[in-house]
Amino acid sequence: MALIFRKNRQFIVNVAELKPKAIRVDIINGLYAAIYSEFKGASENNKYKNLTPLELMAKLNEFAYQWLKDRGLN
Repeated sequence: MALIFRKNRQFIVNVAELKPKAIRVDIINGLYAAIYSEFKGASENNKYKNLTPLELMAKLNEFAYQWLKDRGLN
């Protein structure tokens, strides 16, 4: 199961994939903010612009898992 998925045009964090210490509003909001910062303008960013939507979601999930790992939350 993916950590981040799309539902009704929105990105949703699957809290079932998070460890108990990461299920806090400030952590989840920080993750949303980090995702926004990294992927805003993705269609114009050389790192992401040539990816298919499926590949982009995989990159987004990879980024989210790494963000949590860097903070000792995954």
